[in-house]
Amino acid sequence: MLPELTKQAAFITGRILHQGTRMPIAGKVRITAKEGMISDKVLEDGTFVISGNLSQLFPRLDSQSYSLSLTIEANSIQFRLGSVQYQRSVNIPLGSNFDPDLSTIPPDPLINLGNIYLPVNSAEDPSADPQVYQDNLEVTIRGRVQQAEQPEIPFPTPPTIQVLQAGVPPISTTTDVDGRYQFTNIIVISPAQIRCSASGFQTIERSLLIDFGKVFNQENFRLLPSP
Repeated sequence: MLPELTKQAAFITGRILHQGTRMPIAGKVRITAKEGMISDKVLEDGTFVISGNLSQLFPRLDSQSYSLSLTIEANSIQFRLGSVQYQRSVNIPLGSNFDPDLSTIPPDPLINLGNIYLPVNSAEDPSADPQVYQDNLEVTIRGRVQQAEQPEIPFPTPPTIQVLQAGVPPISTTTDVDGRYQFTNIIVISPAQIRCSASGFQTIERSLLIDFGKVFNQENFRLLPSP
Protein backbone atom coordinates (compact mmCIF):
# COMPACT_ATOMS: atom_id res chain seq x y z
CA MET A 1 0.00 0.00 0.00
CA LEU A 2 2.77 2.46 0.89
CA PRO A 3 4.50 2.21 -2.55
CA GLU A 4 1.17 3.06 -4.20
CA LEU A 5 0.73 6.13 -2.01
CA THR A 6 4.18 7.43 -2.85
CA LYS A 7 3.26 7.40 -6.52
CA GLN A 8 0.36 9.79 -5.92
CA ALA A 9 0.51 13.53 -6.45
CA ALA A 10 -1.74 16.31 -5.14
CA PHE A 11 -2.87 18.10 -8.28
CA ILE A 12 -6.24 19.88 -7.71
CA THR A 13 -7.34 22.15 -4.88
CA GLY A 14 -10.08 24.71 -4.15
CA ARG A 15 -12.94 25.35 -1.70
CA ILE A 16 -16.41 23.80 -1.65
CA LEU A 17 -19.10 26.09 -0.23
CA HIS A 18 -22.88 26.20 0.12
CA GLN A 19 -24.22 28.59 -2.52
CA GLY A 20 -26.90 30.19 -0.34
CA THR A 21 -24.82 30.87 2.78
CA ARG A 22 -21.32 30.99 1.19
CA MET A 23 -20.24 28.81 4.13
CA PRO A 24 -18.52 25.38 4.22
CA ILE A 25 -20.74 22.33 3.95
CA ALA A 26 -21.91 21.06 7.35
CA GLY A 27 -21.84 17.40 6.45
CA LYS A 28 -20.03 14.83 4.35
CA VAL A 29 -18.46 15.70 0.99
CA ARG A 30 -16.99 13.13 -1.40
CA ILE A 31 -15.22 13.73 -4.71
CA THR A 32 -14.79 11.04 -7.37
CA ALA A 33 -13.54 11.03 -10.97
CA LYS A 34 -14.97 9.11 -13.92
CA GLU A 35 -11.51 8.62 -15.42
CA GLY A 36 -10.03 6.66 -12.53
CA MET A 37 -9.33 6.34 -8.82
CA ILE A 38 -8.47 9.52 -6.91
CA SER A 39 -8.00 10.39 -3.24
CA ASP A 40 -9.92 13.36 -1.86
CA LYS A 41 -9.60 15.28 1.38
CA VAL A 42 -11.99 18.07 2.45
CA LEU A 43 -11.09 20.26 5.44
CA GLU A 44 -13.54 21.96 7.82
CA ASP A 45 -13.19 25.32 6.06
CA GLY A 46 -14.22 23.76 2.75
CA THR A 47 -10.69 23.57 1.32
CA PHE A 48 -10.13 20.34 -0.61
CA VAL A 49 -7.22 18.58 -2.26
CA ILE A 50 -7.34 15.80 -4.84
CA SER A 51 -4.50 13.33 -5.23
CA GLY A 52 -3.95 10.47 -7.64
CA ASN A 53 -1.50 8.28 -9.49
CA LEU A 54 -0.66 10.48 -12.47
CA SER A 55 0.80 7.67 -14.57
CA GLN A 56 -2.53 5.84 -14.39
CA LEU A 57 -4.82 8.85 -14.76
CA PHE A 58 -2.79 10.67 -17.44
CA PRO A 59 -0.33 8.19 -19.04
CA ARG A 60 0.73 10.60 -21.83
CA LEU A 61 0.73 13.86 -19.89
CA ASP A 62 4.07 14.83 -21.42
CA SER A 63 2.52 14.99 -24.90
CA GLN A 64 -1.20 15.72 -24.50
CA SER A 65 -3.75 17.41 -22.27
CA TYR A 66 -6.54 15.61 -20.44
CA SER A 67 -10.01 16.33 -19.13
CA LEU A 68 -10.98 15.03 -15.70
CA SER A 69 -14.71 14.62 -14.91
CA LEU A 70 -15.25 15.22 -11.20
CA THR A 71 -18.42 14.36 -9.30
CA ILE A 72 -18.96 16.21 -6.02
CA GLU A 73 -21.46 14.55 -3.68
CA ALA A 74 -22.49 16.37 -0.51
CA ASN A 75 -24.88 15.27 2.23
CA SER A 76 -26.08 17.99 4.59
CA ILE A 77 -29.21 19.42 6.18
CA GLN A 78 -28.24 22.64 4.38
CA PHE A 79 -29.76 21.22 1.19
CA ARG A 80 -33.49 21.06 0.51
CA LEU A 81 -33.23 17.44 -0.62
CA GLY A 82 -30.68 16.50 2.05
CA SER A 83 -27.97 15.97 -0.54
CA VAL A 84 -26.64 17.33 -3.81
CA GLN A 85 -24.56 15.93 -6.65
CA TYR A 86 -22.64 18.09 -9.06
CA GLN A 87 -20.29 17.46 -11.99
CA ARG A 88 -17.26 19.59 -12.82
CA SER A 89 -14.91 19.13 -15.78
CA VAL A 90 -11.26 20.09 -15.17
CA ASN A 91 -8.64 20.56 -17.89
CA ILE A 92 -5.23 19.06 -17.11
CA PRO A 93 -2.68 20.86 -19.34
CA LEU A 94 -0.02 18.80 -21.08
CA GLY A 95 3.36 18.80 -19.41
CA SER A 96 1.89 19.60 -15.98
CA ASN A 97 4.29 18.93 -13.11
CA PHE A 98 2.71 18.24 -9.73
CA ASP A 99 4.16 18.10 -6.23
CA PRO A 100 4.13 14.47 -4.97
CA ASP A 101 4.29 15.53 -1.31
CA LEU A 102 0.96 14.64 0.30
CA SER A 103 1.82 16.09 3.72
CA THR A 104 0.92 19.66 2.76
CA ILE A 105 -1.36 21.55 0.37
CA PRO A 106 1.07 23.80 -1.53
CA PRO A 107 -0.39 26.73 -3.53
CA ASP A 108 1.67 25.81 -6.61
CA PRO A 109 1.80 24.05 -8.94
CA LEU A 110 -1.69 22.73 -8.08
CA ILE A 111 -4.66 23.45 -10.31
CA ASN A 112 -6.70 25.79 -8.13
CA LEU A 113 -10.42 25.77 -8.93
CA GLY A 114 -11.16 28.55 -6.46
CA ASN A 115 -14.58 28.55 -4.80
CA ILE A 116 -17.08 25.95 -5.96
CA TYR A 117 -20.60 26.86 -4.82
CA LEU A 118 -22.89 23.85 -4.52
CA PRO A 119 -26.51 24.68 -5.41
CA VAL A 120 -29.29 24.02 -2.94
CA ASN A 121 -30.78 21.44 -5.29
CA SER A 122 -29.03 19.62 -8.12
CA ALA A 123 -28.88 21.74 -11.25
CA GLU A 124 -31.11 20.57 -14.10
CA ASP A 125 -28.09 20.89 -16.38
CA PRO A 126 -25.26 18.86 -14.78
CA SER A 127 -22.72 20.43 -17.12
CA ALA A 128 -23.44 23.97 -15.87
CA ASP A 129 -20.75 25.81 -13.94
CA PRO A 130 -21.52 25.74 -10.17
CA GLN A 131 -20.06 29.26 -9.83
CA VAL A 132 -22.66 30.82 -12.12
CA TYR A 133 -25.66 28.57 -11.45
CA GLN A 134 -28.33 30.62 -9.74
CA ASP A 135 -30.86 29.31 -7.23
CA ASN A 136 -34.27 30.95 -7.42
CA LEU A 137 -36.21 29.39 -4.56
CA GLU A 138 -38.86 31.09 -2.46
CA VAL A 139 -37.67 32.15 0.99
CA THR A 140 -39.07 34.03 3.95
CA ILE A 141 -36.94 36.70 5.61
CA ARG A 142 -37.87 38.43 8.82
CA GLY A 143 -36.22 40.55 11.48
CA ARG A 144 -36.31 43.66 13.60
CA VAL A 145 -34.92 47.15 13.15
CA GLN A 146 -33.98 49.21 16.24
CA GLN A 147 -32.16 52.39 17.07
CA ALA A 148 -28.58 51.52 18.01
CA GLU A 149 -28.37 54.08 20.84
CA GLN A 150 -31.95 53.81 22.11
CA PRO A 151 -33.32 50.42 21.00
CA GLU A 152 -36.47 50.73 23.11
CA ILE A 153 -37.62 53.93 21.33
CA PRO A 154 -39.61 53.53 18.06
CA PHE A 155 -38.47 55.28 14.89
CA PRO A 156 -40.30 58.52 14.02
CA THR A 157 -40.78 57.10 10.51
CA PRO A 158 -40.91 53.34 9.86
CA PRO A 159 -37.62 52.10 8.37
CA THR A 160 -37.57 50.63 4.87
CA ILE A 161 -35.95 47.28 4.10
CA GLN A 162 -35.04 46.31 0.52
CA VAL A 163 -33.75 43.11 -1.06
CA LEU A 164 -31.48 44.06 -3.98
CA GLN A 165 -30.65 41.69 -6.85
CA ALA A 166 -28.92 42.34 -10.16
CA GLY A 167 -31.38 42.77 -13.02
CA VAL A 168 -34.41 42.55 -10.70
CA PRO A 169 -36.49 45.45 -9.26
CA PRO A 170 -35.89 45.90 -5.51
CA ILE A 171 -38.31 44.12 -3.18
CA SER A 172 -39.31 46.54 -0.40
CA THR A 173 -41.24 46.57 2.83
CA THR A 174 -41.46 48.70 5.98
CA THR A 175 -41.48 47.81 9.66
CA ASP A 176 -44.46 47.79 11.99
CA VAL A 177 -44.65 49.93 15.13
CA ASP A 178 -42.36 47.49 16.98
CA GLY A 179 -39.73 47.65 14.23
CA ARG A 180 -40.49 44.17 12.90
CA TYR A 181 -40.73 43.25 9.21
CA GLN A 182 -41.13 40.19 7.04
CA PHE A 183 -40.73 39.19 3.38
CA THR A 184 -42.91 36.12 2.80
CA ASN A 185 -42.11 33.60 0.04
CA ILE A 186 -40.03 35.92 -2.12
CA ILE A 187 -37.69 34.63 -4.84
CA VAL A 188 -34.04 35.37 -4.14
CA ILE A 189 -31.37 34.90 -6.81
CA SER A 190 -28.18 34.58 -4.80
CA PRO A 191 -25.99 36.47 -4.29
CA ALA A 192 -28.14 39.41 -3.18
CA GLN A 193 -27.92 42.44 -0.89
CA ILE A 194 -30.26 43.65 1.85
CA ARG A 195 -30.54 47.35 2.72
CA CYS A 196 -32.12 49.05 5.72
CA SER A 197 -32.74 52.81 5.79
CA ALA A 198 -34.66 55.33 7.87
CA SER A 199 -34.99 59.10 7.80
CA GLY A 200 -32.34 60.66 10.04
CA PHE A 201 -30.32 57.46 10.38
CA GLN A 202 -27.35 55.88 8.62
CA THR A 203 -28.23 53.30 5.97
CA ILE A 204 -26.92 49.74 6.34
CA GLU A 205 -26.39 47.52 3.30
CA ARG A 206 -24.82 44.06 3.44
CA SER A 207 -24.73 40.73 1.67
CA LEU A 208 -27.86 38.63 2.08
CA LEU A 209 -26.64 35.11 2.91
CA ILE A 210 -29.63 32.85 2.47
CA ASP A 211 -29.81 29.40 4.04
CA PHE A 212 -32.45 27.74 1.86
CA GLY A 213 -32.77 24.89 4.34
CA LYS A 214 -34.39 27.17 6.95
CA VAL A 215 -38.08 28.05 7.21
CA PHE A 216 -37.14 31.63 8.16
CA ASN A 217 -33.96 33.60 7.56
CA GLN A 218 -33.31 36.25 10.22
CA GLU A 219 -31.84 39.67 9.41
CA ASN A 220 -31.79 42.27 12.23
CA PHE A 221 -30.53 45.86 12.08
CA ARG A 222 -29.47 48.55 14.54
CA LEU A 223 -29.23 51.98 12.93
CA LEU A 224 -27.02 54.84 14.11
CA PRO A 225 -28.17 58.45 13.82
CA SER A 226 -26.91 60.36 10.77
CA PRO A 227 -23.82 62.45 11.56
